[in-house]
Amino acid sequence: MAPAAGSGTSGGRCRCRAAPLRLLLALAAAAAAGGAAGEQPPWAAPGLAWQYQLGEAFAWPGSALPGVGLYSIDLESTSAATVAAMRAAGAVPVCYFSTQYEAWREDAASFAPADIGAPLDGWPGEAWVDTRSAGVREIMRQRIARCAAKGFVAVDPDNTDGYEAATGFPLSAATALDYLTFLSQAARAAGLGVGLKNTLGLVTRASVESLWDFAINEQCHQYRECGRLAPFADAGRPIFNVEYAWKGDNATLQAGACAQAVGSYPPTNTIGKALALRRLPWVGCALPGGGPPAPASPRPPPPGGASPSPSPGPAAPPPSPPPSPAPGGGCGQGVGVPLYVDPCDGAGCAWTAFRQGLATPGGPRQLVILNPNNGPGAAKQGSYARLVAELHGAGVTTLGYVSTRYGRRDAAAARRDVSRWLSWYPELGGIFLDEGSDSCARRLYYQALVRRMHAAPGAAPRVAALNWGTDGPACYLDPSAPGAGDAFDLVVNFEGSYASYARWTPAPWTAGVPRERLWHLVHSAPPGSLAPALALSKERRAGWVFVTPDALPGNPWDSLPRDWAAQLAGAADAACPARG
Repeated sequence: MAPAAGSGTSGGRCRCRAAPLRLLLALAAAAAAGGAAGEQPPWAAPGLAWQYQLGEAFAWPGSALPGVGLYSIDLESTSAATVAAMRAAGAVPVCYFSTQYEAWREDAASFAPADIGAPLDGWPGEAWVDTRSAGVREIMRQRIARCAAKGFVAVDPDNTDGYEAATGFPLSAATALDYLTFLSQAARAAGLGVGLKNTLGLVTRASVESLWDFAINEQCHQYRECGRLAPFADAGRPIFNVEYAWKGDNATLQAGACAQAVGSYPPTNTIGKALALRRLPWVGCALPGGGPPAPASPRPPPPGGASPSPSPGPAAPPPSPPPSPAPGGGCGQGVGVPLYVDPCDGAGCAWTAFRQGLATPGGPRQLVILNPNNGPGAAKQGSYARLVAELHGAGVTTLGYVSTRYGRRDAAAARRDVSRWLSWYPELGGIFLDEGSDSCARRLYYQALVRRMHAAPGAAPRVAALNWGTDGPACYLDPSAPGAGDAFDLVVNFEGSYASYARWTPAPWTAGVPRERLWHLVHSAPPGSLAPALALSKERRAGWVFVTPDALPGNPWDSLPRDWAAQLAGAADAACPARG
């Protein structure tokens, strides 16, 4: 059960802090004055508790919470009279609006049809817009003007991270930063403060100091992303964060996110809410005192045991031993199998042959991709839960299949698949992101999915694999590349027929990548080609390999080859070719 508002107690003993009367009076004076030069802005007052209420109409004093001083509330459903009453009482009203299309807004008819793009996944009546459009920007300017006219002191513009989603427009990090610059300038021209909502990929010390007065973030503790907001703390600007209780489990939320908020860096002013964002439930965590950042913990090593480059993001949990056996010496490989077959037993079942291979003495490391229905499907399946548990116990790394459509799939839908895999099958060893983009501009899209994976509870460490099908850009993996993205433990830099494989040459940059991070998938292998294919894979420095005679146009990944035992023996062979 959620605690009563302002009670300061709950099952998780989350420590709450009420704003004293002298603080509220100071806020009232500052808000009324509009924040004279040199004065502390009202949203920056120390110990300022906050509320995020969008799911029902806000009224004053009926919607007030004891001890809460700052409220992010909706432009449309909050009257000027309510805002005036709030400011008279010393509260700090912040004006929420989406920077995209919402069918119920009074200005919805002002959008040109050509400026309305793909729907926001999971939010009926909402759609992405072309943020480069002068017409869209004029609508946003008018929204900001309405916030100012109602007496708000700052704005909370939401959904500015569309460049990471499939919007229907060719948006990028550069267009997003340009849009955010426009919003910031428009807000300040109207005499308002402005916050950054989520959009962590664009946070730098320079952008914070020039564009934003505070941050409002969702679930940075759950997804272990709070470290990316450190430039706000470094610049002395507050970070307001909300964590959503999973299925109303406030005790778990307080024991997890609230505990993380206390004493962490950067300091976050964290509250707990239900996703409906009504007045209650509301859980207030103590504002942490901050302190120097803790040393970053390394990410879990890949199944082959080689440690990836240190991540520039927030620290991950301390790694456990890798879930699959450590690699042998020499050129011994692991076998990574995309086995898109439902769990089964008995003669003729591919999983029966796979289990038999596990019993082979001296066999190679193995990992396997599971794919019930182009992803996890709509519900947990008991047969897959038993299979994951069985393979985990046998030392096999299991990866859950997630389609990304070359970075064009809606980011929220992809994140949902990642979350389903890991909540339904907590012993899963990681995620296999298929149809990987070959554009460096989509790197943040994929890194967000990997962060979602690492933030999920359950067995650790987990493995993140990306399938390009051919050589992708160095920015995703090469530690020497500028702005290197080191989120992935494994990349499939070849998927194709044996005939293509025989002619293929790896990109030169892969020579600097540990072999344990490269994976080759070869189908349509004719009789007698297994040994040459394995020899080529070792020469080309693949730490993981799978070769099958299955071919297109069917599914080449729905069986094990008849020479499965020979493939296991060949991959485990530690003999190195001259150029290995």
